[in-house]
Amino acid sequence: MKRKCLILTILFLFVLSMTLPVSAASLTKFATARFDQSFPVYSGPGTHYFRANNGKATYGGGGVARVYGLEGSWLLIGYEMGSGDYRIGYIDDAALNYIYDIKGEINYNLVLGSYTAYTNANCNLTDDPIINNKPILSLGSGTQVTVLATMGTEWTFVELTGYSSLMRGFVRSRFITTSGSSSSTNSFQSTYAPNTYYHIPNKGSGLPQWQTVYFQGAQEVYSGPGTYYYRANQGRATMGGGLCRLYGVENGWAMIGYELSNGLFRIGYVPQSAIPEEGLSIPYLDLICDYGELTSDTFITDDIVVRVTAVQNLPRGTSVTVLGYTNGLVYGQSSLWAYVEVTGSTYLMRGFVPAAAVGY
Repeated sequence: MKRKCLILTILFLFVLSMTLPVSAASLTKFATARFDQSFPVYSGPGTHYFRANNGKATYGGGGVARVYGLEGSWLLIGYEMGSGDYRIGYIDDAALNYIYDIKGEINYNLVLGSYTAYTNANCNLTDDPIINNKPILSLGSGTQVTVLATMGTEWTFVELTGYSSLMRGFVRSRFITTSGSSSSTNSFQSTYAPNTYYHIPNKGSGLPQWQTVYFQGAQEVYSGPGTYYYRANQGRATMGGGLCRLYGVENGWAMIGYELSNGLFRIGYVPQSAIPEEGLSIPYLDLICDYGELTSDTFITDDIVVRVTAVQNLPRGTSVTVLGYTNGLVYGQSSLWAYVEVTGSTYLMRGFVPAAAVGY
């Protein structure tokens, strides 16, 4: 009787294994450690994977990191950022030469799963399943992904092809199914020729050259990549559609320039989704991030094309973040401009100040 039960049990387990997908690894266990150097962070185990923060994502040395394990020659870690957000990604295993203050056991042989699944609804990919869950990519229903691991019951770690590179990140598990097809497209794809996005290697501190694109429909315009930035025209700045200059994209927003009805010009941001799918090749802005103070009284403007008009006056000593520089000749001006971010009267603002005002 015991022999018969054993045979039936083995048969049941065999049948069960044939009906369930290959189980994914678990990312619920980790060690904690510090590294006394900074390292670039990629979403996957290689420099060909997406790198967040406009290609500048970096773990700052000294901070406590979760160490999930070593996959090949890459270390999967999680760390809190200065913004209060969290990021999970990969750093080169050379970091092990600079590790200290280790608590717990490091998994030096992290083995992830690899099976095909699909999203069953529109959802987001994030590299922060810990604190704020900020999206790094929107996914349409039916998007094909490779399931690598789970983090508890809420999150699934997946790999997919993003705008211009492979990406890894987390999707809420309720949106993942092993049945379906990839006939539906990602939200960043189109039945028309899809746009492609790329980083500009070794571009220095200059802003990308613009290309002319025809936009359909009106869009709200903000001075920076988010609705929490200053919006001109007493909070009503709007691009009405038509031909615009497109400089590049940043965190889901497109930096554009367009002519106003009064003949002036404005440079600002609209949602990236407004860009038509025309097979365009569009750069990421890959902005620099230099902190400093204004060396003289000056102003900030959003028009360096037609007629420079001050949006706000800025006194000497104002703290600014320099994001890039542009040669005035590109815009028909004879001077050099610094593209900056500054805290305005009530909002964050982006715009242009004379480069001399930042000591350039």
